[in-house]
Amino acid sequence: MDDNFKSNFIIYPMKTRIYQDGVTIGLTMVYLLVMDAMIKIVVNIPVFERYSVIFNICFVLTIAFLMAMVNIKHKYWISIFLGLTMGIYGFAQIAHYQVFSTFFSLSKISMLSELIAVSTGAATVMNFTSFQMVIPCVILLFLLWLNHRFLPINPHIHHSRKVMISWMSALVCMIGGCGFTIASYPDYPVHVRSYEYLYERLYNKTLSVRYFGIYSYLGKDFYNTFISGNQGTEEMVQDYLSTNGYHGQTNAYTGLFEGKNLILILAESFSAYSLDPTITPNLYQMSQKGIYFANHYAPLFDANTADSEFIALTGAMPSTEGSTTPNHYFSNTYDNGLAHFFKDEGYTPLSFHSWNRSFYHRDVLHPSYGFDHYYANESLDLTTFDGWTSAYNWPLDTELFDQAYQLTDTSQPFMDFIISATSHMPYQKNRKELSEEISYMESVLPENTNSEILVYDAALHNLDKAIGNLINALQDDGVLEDTVIVVFGDHYPYGMSEQGQSIYFDGKTKYEKYRTPWLIYTPGLEARTITRTTSTFDIYPTLANLFGFDIDDQLVFGVDALDDSTQGIVYFPDYSWLDDHAYYDASSATTVLLDDTYDDTTIARLCEQSLTALQVGQAALAVDEFELKKE
Repeated sequence: MDDNFKSNFIIYPMKTRIYQDGVTIGLTMVYLLVMDAMIKIVVNIPVFERYSVIFNICFVLTIAFLMAMVNIKHKYWISIFLGLTMGIYGFAQIAHYQVFSTFFSLSKISMLSELIAVSTGAATVMNFTSFQMVIPCVILLFLLWLNHRFLPINPHIHHSRKVMISWMSALVCMIGGCGFTIASYPDYPVHVRSYEYLYERLYNKTLSVRYFGIYSYLGKDFYNTFISGNQGTEEMVQDYLSTNGYHGQTNAYTGLFEGKNLILILAESFSAYSLDPTITPNLYQMSQKGIYFANHYAPLFDANTADSEFIALTGAMPSTEGSTTPNHYFSNTYDNGLAHFFKDEGYTPLSFHSWNRSFYHRDVLHPSYGFDHYYANESLDLTTFDGWTSAYNWPLDTELFDQAYQLTDTSQPFMDFIISATSHMPYQKNRKELSEEISYMESVLPENTNSEILVYDAALHNLDKAIGNLINALQDDGVLEDTVIVVFGDHYPYGMSEQGQSIYFDGKTKYEKYRTPWLIYTPGLEARTITRTTSTFDIYPTLANLFGFDIDDQLVFGVDALDDSTQGIVYFPDYSWLDDHAYYDASSATTVLLDDTYDDTTIARLCEQSLTALQVGQAALAVDEFELKKE
């Protein structure tokens, strides 16, 4: 063999030998970049935003520098740890996005017990989209094994000062570049006020991942959740109240229901598109004979049902930063709770729900809202059966409503708040408790109806029967004439799979899926359909006016929906908003004009109004600013 051949094929490869150390670092860097890209691709947001690229490179180089400083054993453990951690985190984020159309915050760790409790039903919604996030992790672990099995260890890696200097130089440059990037964020006032403000608050999680990457989002989210927390001040709230405190106007509905009983019903996952003469005949008739809000929307916040009841009972803004409302702010004193007003008038306010008493800290929150007693699953006698699986099978609303009425003393003024449960996910045909309703739906709905939609409508049919039975009982006891029944949906049926939602919301725009029913019924009430845009935020001030309660000067984010001089606005947690004239999608910075009323200046003003409302709402939670302003 000649010398030239030896030089090319033996000596040269020895000089460029590939070692385990470099491959381990390289695999980890590539894996981290791939995970960020995959998360963005799956949720259909751009991969190569300028700031995102800078932050990601800085993060990857930081990890590489730390790995370069340790021995090969530690390199492997760091790589395996990052692989498993990001695989689990990516899976969880995509699974969450599939259901809620946004990323989650680490603050949801405070809801871990709640999430575990309902995980049986949530698991039915997951599909390959979320599980594919585990594939890069499996590939990484396999390549690390090959690397460890076949490649040699570099004996000189810890003595190479040039390598260390190179890593340090690159890292310092990138950190300096990130610092310069943050300091030089241009103002973008229309939908994020500024990139710096978006980075500081992470109020729109999808935008944050888009512009800063998943690792910067994770790091800042960790800091906001466990270190800085909600930094609102009482001064901020008082400044807002001085110009935006609630001032209701007297109108034809003021005090209309004064002295009447109230049954307020939160209807689980009740979409307006299932308010139907066949599916929900009693509720449909109530909407035709009472006051029906035809363009009512229920924004979905992090604590889902608990946040919707929080809004309806206090008129306040739920938590969007830091921890969730019921898991962090349950010890606040909600003197402005709607039930307090009824109690002051001699009513006996009671609340009912067929689920665990401590779930969402309702055992503490409901008394704080003003209820004399909260009847939960533990204090009710609800039917189960052999093979019953909690959070997969749900107690029937017909039983819940019947027992709630039996526990109510109708001989004196009463206020009942009932949280339904039967229409909670999952929407699977083998839910034995719904067999009767499913059989009925199969006989009345088209033969090719999607199975999830059929079960969902069957569950709502049980809710409808429960309300029908309630009306009959009130009638038999002679108190129906003196009782007002209010029904509102807490959120759209996010528990359906992507396919189920696609069929159910076929042809609907992005914001239309948030349409839920809101109706007010009592015998003899003049029928009226309200076509103005309303939201869950409007329930509190509207009921306060109808029952003659004074909530002036309170921190209320809704309006009296029966006052023709008002215009409501739907506040979404990502700082999007909707009213009669436009929908602003903060995640895409796009405006859908519903007519030609608004110009760019008005849109910008309403964006600022939405930002301010959510920010002040967070401050109020942080400083417990819910004391009634009484004379």
